Amino acid sequence: MTSQESLLLCQNEWCIVPQEDRAVIEIGGKDRATFLQGLFTQDLIKDFPIGNILYGIFPNLKGKILADAYVANLDDHTFILDVEAFVLPVLLKHLHQYLIGLEAQIIERGRQYRSFSFLGPEATHWLKRLLSEEPPSANQCSWQQDGRSFALSVARRDFKEYRVWVRKEFEIEFLSLIKDSRATVDKEVYETIQAESAIPKLGREMDENTFPQEVGLDEFLNFGKGCFLGAEVLQRIFHQGHVNRKLLLLSFNGSDAIPSGAPIVQSGAEVGKVTFSSLVSQNRPFAIGLVKISALEATPPAVPEPLFAKVKGAEILLKPLQGSSLSKSY
Repeated sequence: MTSQESLLLCQNEWCIVPQEDRAVIEIGGKDRATFLQGLFTQDLIKDFPIGNILYGIFPNLKGKILADAYVANLDDHTFILDVEAFVLPVLLKHLHQYLIGLEAQIIERGRQYRSFSFLGPEATHWLKRLLSEEPPSANQCSWQQDGRSFALSVARRDFKEYRVWVRKEFEIEFLSLIKDSRATVDKEVYETIQAESAIPKLGREMDENTFPQEVGLDEFLNFGKGCFLGAEVLQRIFHQGHVNRKLLLLSFNGSDAIPSGAPIVQSGAEVGKVTFSSLVSQNRPFAIGLVKISALEATPPAVPEPLFAKVKGAEILLKPLQGSSLSKSY
């Protein structure tokens, strides 16, 4: 099956994506919410009942992105952090650094579970058959009754998925229930769907040199909750009204994808970098990239000079996709 066919399967029917690069951290203890409240950008105390999920950021002292995470209030004594596996050592060290005088436990569970994402309009039906019960609603989570797995239902912008964490000893049994082997697709298709929905990825569009506002994560900064690490810097950016870079969704013409890291140039000067591109999209080839705000500004009636990706000495015209949540400032 081609990548294009896999994409259509995910968009029109259902598909499953093995998530080799995700990890789980369990936070327990009576002070778990208080502990994370000062480190996470979302409010984990007010209006965060059992069964809910919040997406947010763990900033560093400078307000830049140390890690992003889905935090699930799984039951009356457990929070689950669903994070990128590569950031696990850094995030665990960060959490332990601030675990002072609080009754909370940090347990890395990544080796005990395997993660799978389910996408598409028929995913709910298939997941109900696999789990023998109703899957959770959007931005909700649940333990399955047999204790073999737990499920998260994630909705961000136009991107929706079920993420199921299965205990590794039951993985083969779980997969044997999937009769249609066509349904398993590769990570490129998954990342294409995410990128088209303006979902930045840690280690690609964002890292410890990136402010959340640069990659369109403003809505996940809850300044009303009170103090959290890096909040003062992030509030200053909020009141100033802009950052120096912005993530853009861009179209281009060509038969080859643009390599990640390719310079974005304007009038011969480098103004940004391409972070991801895909030819798989049903609509058109597209790329995303971080671009200097100054390259997107012009005094009316003038318009900004065109942007190009520089690849092997050639320049490929990039057109910001108007109406996308990533191109509002263009």
